[in-house]
Amino acid sequence: MSTPVIETRNLHKAFGPKVVLDGIDLTVNQGESLVIIGGSGTGKSVLLKCILGLLAPDAGEVLINGEPTAKLSQRAREERMRQFGMLFQGGALFDSLTVWENITFALARSGMKKDARLALAQEKLQAVGLKPETALLRPSELSGGMMKRVSLARAICADPPIIFFDEPTTGLDPIMADVINDLIVACTRSQGKTTLTITHDMHSARKIGTRIAMIYQGKIIHDGPAEQIMESGNPYVDQFVHGRATGPIT
Repeated sequence: MSTPVIETRNLHKAFGPKVVLDGIDLTVNQGESLVIIGGSGTGKSVLLKCILGLLAPDAGEVLINGEPTAKLSQRAREERMRQFGMLFQGGALFDSLTVWENITFALARSGMKKDARLALAQEKLQAVGLKPETALLRPSELSGGMMKRVSLARAICADPPIIFFDEPTTGLDPIMADVINDLIVACTRSQGKTTLTITHDMHSARKIGTRIAMIYQGKIIHDGPAEQIMESGNPYVDQFVHGRATGPIT
């Protein structure tokens, strides 16, 4: 078998007495779209931050393309981050920059000329269903749906092989959320990108993911094909995915 693009081995993380990750083992293979689901406070965001290197795990390790990330030099870590694209939950656009400057922010120090960056931003805007002239707007002039599209354009701008999505449909109405889901699939799966998404939106999870895993009490309690998640046979998973108020989850 080929080396997983992303792998966590026996990952642990606690904050004081609160154990958040309690031995997480996960793999994401080339071209796969893994979605992590779970309730609020179950450790989805902590897991993502550990993979990104924003948090150091207490034990265990994270590997990218088979290489442990814990002891990378600063230069090597920066090089690794260039392989990642990221769509943040709140968009995380810089208010002081135009849309095109936000989209090409990671390329600002690459030596690419402004005209080329603007043209690239306009190309990516069209890829996410926005008009090229949107490039000249400020984030304050965008609707919530437009901000998500711009954030997606930024995530794919440098053509990274690995893209992370943090609650990509939070704060959107159901129609716009589905538009974003479709755009994520169109901009990533058709190009063979490897993606990892965290969400509690089951419609989004089933549309984006080829695989779905669920975290509960710091452990992975389910990991399988997306099309099987609604009939997992696990009472904790079934309660969550069907949105039932009563059941084993407390």
